[in-house]
Amino acid sequence: MDRWPTVLRLDGHCEDAVRRWHAVLLVATQCFGCGPLASTPDDHPVDPWRELLVHDAVVRTHEYAMNSGQGALSFAGIAPKLVAGAPSETSATDALDWLQRWAPARVSCQWLQATPSNHCNQDCTRCDAHDVAWEVAPVRLLAIVNRVDLSDDAHAGGEARLVYGLSEGPGDDARSAPLDATFIIEFRQTGEAAQVAHPWHELGVAGAIDDAFVQKLAHLVSQFAKSEHLARVRTHVGMRAGLPQMREFRAVGAPGTGEREWLPEAPLLARCEGCHAQEATGGNEFHLRGTPDGVAISRFLDDPRRPSSSEIPVRARELATLLNASSSP
Repeated sequence: MDRWPTVLRLDGHCEDAVRRWHAVLLVATQCFGCGPLASTPDDHPVDPWRELLVHDAVVRTHEYAMNSGQGALSFAGIAPKLVAGAPSETSATDALDWLQRWAPARVSCQWLQATPSNHCNQDCTRCDAHDVAWEVAPVRLLAIVNRVDLSDDAHAGGEARLVYGLSEGPGDDARSAPLDATFIIEFRQTGEAAQVAHPWHELGVAGAIDDAFVQKLAHLVSQFAKSEHLARVRTHVGMRAGLPQMREFRAVGAPGTGEREWLPEAPLLARCEGCHAQEATGGNEFHLRGTPDGVAISRFLDDPRRPSSSEIPVRARELATLLNASSSP
């Protein structure tokens, strides 16, 4: 038995957007671009691509995002923190076992074949061993997302999320083609919303996205990426990668309660026609998807045809409002 947490129940995959749709209806028209977003006269301009959805190539290709060496932002570095108990015992084989539960079969097969001593046949139906190495894991970082806007009475700090994509071959190798298969690891952020918002805002005014920026970001991630803060993991396999499916994996029980495993629940696709239908209008069934050139963002999140009411501008205005309110005398 592997040591990944058990899944016992589902929540709607699109609940975040539904809960906040009223905000879209109240938004005043405002110009939105790739730079800082003007907020209110109190002037806490928010840069959404630094404070809300960080997907810059400097971050994605930084050594911290590499599986080799288990970089602080990589799947190899984060995976042990998903396990309650003794994270040092989590191996790449544990991650392989989990991928085999939901990812296209060729993904885990290629990972197994990267270790010659496994002596796997062409489709990996026969292997002498099942040893895999983190440095050739078929996973790469796509984005880091701040969802402080999801704060409520139970979790005042909202959530933060790490988005990863699967690849044909080692994720660290830029030549490995991206697959239409992603997963998102969702953590709760602790503290009041204003306390959580300000460190993210500091990234927005930190200057260039460079090594210093990535180090600050990694430190911020280290504050929430812990097993005790894990909320859920959601997976998405697209039509071009295999049978379309969405699954949710949820940790249940207190940290340190012994060995537990990931168990897939029923596909969520039928319950996600709302926001994912809007994604499809942009030719992209994913909110975020790896591409040969980087990351594609759905029109649901950022639509130039409706610059004031797509999701990211709305979140940016909410963050600016929170920052302005918390800094008022």
